Amino acid sequence: MDSVSVIALNSRQTAAYRLAVIALIAVLAAFLPSLPLKADTTSPDLRPPIRLGVLSYRANRIASERWQPTADYLQHSLPQYDVELLLLRHHELEAAVKNRAVDFVLTHPDQYIKLHATDALRAIATLTPVTDGNPLSQFGGVIFTRADHRSIHTLQDLPGTTLVSARQDALGVYIAQQ
Repeated sequence: MDSVSVIALNSRQTAAYRLAVIALIAVLAAFLPSLPLKADTTSPDLRPPIRLGVLSYRANRIASERWQPTADYLQHSLPQYDVELLLLRHHELEAAVKNRAVDFVLTHPDQYIKLHATDALRAIATLTPVTDGNPLSQFGGVIFTRADHRSIHTLQDLPGTTLVSARQDALGVYIAQQ
C-alpha cells in the first residue's frame, strides 16, 4: 500500500456526531477497491483486513465505547472485509502509520498535519463538529490556576510564570494554548 488515508476529527461525541462519523466513514467504501481482495471471502480467516487506526487519548475502554459501534457498522456494511479497530496512543499511531500497519486513520488535526508532513498520508474527509446546529471553526483548551493564586487573571499575566501541561504535542492541552 502506497499511502494511508486519514480522517481528522476534533469533536465531542454526540448522537449527531456519531451519525456524521458513520456517514463520513461510508467514504471509506470508495477507497476499498484499492485494497487486495482474496478469492474466497466467506470465511472470516480469508477476508482481507481493513485496519482502522484510531487515536486513543483516553482510556481504551472509553475509546472502544466511542468507536466500536463505527467498526461494527463497517463490518456489517462490508462483510467481505475483516474490520479491525486499533486503539492507539499518539506514538503508537505514528509508528503504525510509518510501518503501514493501518489502512485508515482517525486522528486529531494536529497529528494529521505531523503525519502528513512525514509520511504518505492524504486526507479523504474531515469532520466539522456542529453544536446547536452551528458548525464550529475553532479549537481551544483551558488554562486555569489554583483558586488561591491571585496574580493571574488574564493571558497578559502569564509571561514569566511556569505552566504545566499533560503533553507538549497535544492540541487541546498545549499547542492551542500558545
